[in-house]
Amino acid sequence: MHSKELRFSGRGLSMIAAITAITSGILGYGLGKNGEAPQREIAAGGGSPGRIQREKTGLEHPAGDRTDRRIRPVQRIPQTPQDLFNAMGRLGTSSLSSLDFDSMFRIWRMAGDMDAGQIRDLLADLDATKGGKETLMAKAILANQFGEKEGVGALEYFLTLDDPHERNAGFSGAMVGWMRGNPDEAYAWLRQNQEKLDQGIDRGELTAFYFSIKSREDYSGALREASALDPSGKNAAFKQLAEQGAADPSQREALLGFLKGRNDEALVKIVEREMIDHLAIKDPVEAMNVIAGLGLDDARRAELEKDSLNQWSGSDPQAAILWQQKRLAGQERAGDQIADSFRNWVGKDEAAASDWLRAQGPEFQTDLVFQRAGEVLQHQNPARAAQWQSQVRDDAARQKAYRKLYNRWRMKDPLAADAWRASLPSADHSALTER
Repeated sequence: MHSKELRFSGRGLSMIAAITAITSGILGYGLGKNGEAPQREIAAGGGSPGRIQREKTGLEHPAGDRTDRRIRPVQRIPQTPQDLFNAMGRLGTSSLSSLDFDSMFRIWRMAGDMDAGQIRDLLADLDATKGGKETLMAKAILANQFGEKEGVGALEYFLTLDDPHERNAGFSGAMVGWMRGNPDEAYAWLRQNQEKLDQGIDRGELTAFYFSIKSREDYSGALREASALDPSGKNAAFKQLAEQGAADPSQREALLGFLKGRNDEALVKIVEREMIDHLAIKDPVEAMNVIAGLGLDDARRAELEKDSLNQWSGSDPQAAILWQQKRLAGQERAGDQIADSFRNWVGKDEAAASDWLRAQGPEFQTDLVFQRAGEVLQHQNPARAAQWQSQVRDDAARQKAYRKLYNRWRMKDPLAADAWRASLPSADHSALTER
């Protein structure tokens, strides 16, 4: 149910992590545009219609007395509506590795039900506190909704704040919210008011967000608009367009053709890299097919393939190796080219990786393969690492690997490490005693 109302892109999820880790505050980047929620009674029954109803908790402060409230935890702010209070409390108790997205969604919906005046007042109340991550995330969501509802008024509100982090994070969240609702107007304001912005505001990210929206409406038009930007803005825009068009063959062709027609080889390389990196995460086989079809020179193709394989082998090393196997079978020292992927496979499933290697020809059973397999096991199972490294044929390479293993093993279990050293052939044993 929530997926229709709150959509988190890969970039949006990374920003959520940034909020919790470095309090960037730009949560709304990945929030979907269709977050329509049923209307809920939040405004006060009396008084100013733009003011949030205050809870009767017995913690009210005299008018103008905000000093004491600044040191109270956010859960005790009387101005906070009860539902928001509860959702923030749950966020505050969730760990960074398992954020309570239900609570975040609840705050998002409540903010969507408020008008701009109510959000402004609530932000002011939250600004008077020194809360934890729950306050930062709530303020990020509120800033996003404030920007969508109020546009330039929301930006001007944040630009008047004294604290540079609050100012920059709030501005960025509001700008993203405004862009979701009216991308052209928001982006025009951004470009025309650069002198108002602090250095801490990431213009590149905001530019990229605009083009992520624009490219969905008119990809060719977005290409033309991006080409007119200054170099830094152009790079940010075309990186976003590369990510946006990576999975669409027609957009890939349009993007690369557009740039090659302008003889911008440096930007072509940036876009190729961004496109392939994105594809390598989503569809590694397609990434490899695209690399093969780009008409690159051998060095450039090998560079992109290596980076994509590293990405692929991190998530599914077996599939990465089986793909490589088809291309490398029969080639001399093929094992050296799969060594890094094989190391990852051993780390995930040593038995399956070992069975596969035993079934291969000698071209795959190179010293580097055995060396990498031993390296990945040194910490978790030094005895097994020793068995892998014992198969390294070159004496100097094997003894160098043994020295690293022995030194680490002795820190963990000196008796076992010394017993293993004593069992080695004399040449290897002597190599370990040399200093």
